[in-house]
Amino acid sequence: MEIYRNDYFILLTKETRVYIHSFAGGYLIKDFQSILNQFPRVSIRSFASLSKALEAPLHEPIEFGYLKPKIEIIISKDEMVAQARLHITDQELQETSHSLHSQIIEAMQQQGINEGYLADALQGPWLLNEPFAVAEGRSPVNGEDARVRYYDMSTVRPQITEEDTADFFDMNFVDEVKVGDWMGEYLPPTEGTSGYTVRGNLLLAQKGKDKQLHYDPRTIAEQQENGRTVLRALIHGEADWRNGRIAVLNCLRIHGDVGLETGNIKYEGSVKISGTVHDRYSVTATEDIYIWGEAGIGAVEQIISEQGNIYIRGGIFGKGQTEVQARKDVYVKSANDCRIQAGNDLYIQDYSIGCTLTARKVLLNKKHGKIIGGTVKAELKVTSSTTGNEMERPTTIRVWGFNRNQVKKDLEALLLLYKDTLDEIHKVDCEIDLYGLYINKLDAEDLLNYSLQFQKRNELGIRLQNLEERRNTIMNVLKIRGEGEVGIFSKAYPKTILQFKEVEKRIEHTTAGFFFVNDNRLHIE
Repeated sequence: MEIYRNDYFILLTKETRVYIHSFAGGYLIKDFQSILNQFPRVSIRSFASLSKALEAPLHEPIEFGYLKPKIEIIISKDEMVAQARLHITDQELQETSHSLHSQIIEAMQQQGINEGYLADALQGPWLLNEPFAVAEGRSPVNGEDARVRYYDMSTVRPQITEEDTADFFDMNFVDEVKVGDWMGEYLPPTEGTSGYTVRGNLLLAQKGKDKQLHYDPRTIAEQQENGRTVLRALIHGEADWRNGRIAVLNCLRIHGDVGLETGNIKYEGSVKISGTVHDRYSVTATEDIYIWGEAGIGAVEQIISEQGNIYIRGGIFGKGQTEVQARKDVYVKSANDCRIQAGNDLYIQDYSIGCTLTARKVLLNKKHGKIIGGTVKAELKVTSSTTGNEMERPTTIRVWGFNRNQVKKDLEALLLLYKDTLDEIHKVDCEIDLYGLYINKLDAEDLLNYSLQFQKRNELGIRLQNLEERRNTIMNVLKIRGEGEVGIFSKAYPKTILQFKEVEKRIEHTTAGFFFVNDNRLHIE
């Protein structure tokens, strides 16, 4: 069928093919665009064939293009958006505007579009030869993950500043819980809302990821309340975390002093004393010990924490009799004539006079902390403002030191184990997610395996947490100068003796600085 004729050529169509039959050459291809504007359905497929026909006459028509549909429907690859493009002229638009709405819908239905029609766009006004959206799918909305909350622990131990200073005045004992107190809760994951494509294909939503509550069933129980699982304390005690689980620890609270009325204290759990401990009495506990009285303690016999920390808000006036031992850290305001041993670090806010101090690190306030007399034995580091005094009281500081190369090897091995644990966690998380997709179809055996995967995930999480703590510990060791360090920030008086491994330094003149050993050689900065 002939659709156009001029002095140079004829344009013909047959079905969807477009032909040109030229009988005179010399027509410029750039002028051909004005003809195309009259026929928006014509699209050039072969510029070479068109150029050949415009340059010289042809004995017969040749194909150079094709006819686009009047209404072209374009569907995105993900079938989430459908667009229409009208290949018609302004005149055709005016002539068919009354029926164009139904024609567009018919074209959409021919392409299988049956969802997400955009009513406003289908009503016009319409753009010519420009795509416009006519339908949109609905994306699935995945379910919300399970939500788990726990009792918010307060910071009971003194705050340690960047200068290794312990602030004893922010300590509080607010983690006491009673039977029935709220300890945590669990909200299950939601199913989510499925979506669809413009062709009506269902897009399934993923159910939210499940989580588990981690708690000590001996001291905490779960119960259902208003569609959520709530944890309640079974005993009166102290909220704490143990092995990745929230628990209520036995806690003995003494409102007043330890003395004649109470006798010696030996307790499985933590002990909190609002007052002091009288002379010749002792306190032994498996967990933390808190002595809150500002007066501190005197010539007590023993204060021992077998597994935890010891916090003494006031000072110790031991008269050569008092012994303080903790598996972890010891925090004390001041120390006189006593023995203190910490498995980890020992923090003293003000001074130590005539004491024997033993810990991985012995840390006194860098601005006004004083070590006067006695012996300090540390594995890694000692800091203080001054050591000794103007009366040149003999003061000995021993640092056993460490092997830096071995510590670096330990760190490398730990990082490999850390990476392996992360890989294991990723695999278990994938297993849990897979089970979660089919949670409603799991049989008893699968449900058991699902529960075991959560248990394994919890164990791996605890392992990762322990590795992270070890990594931080090792990194802090590597920050220490040399292979053992003593930092004296103000004055080291004469008769201060510094011992590092096999190296000894006797202070003969008042000095200050950082003293450390490397390759059995003493360095001073």
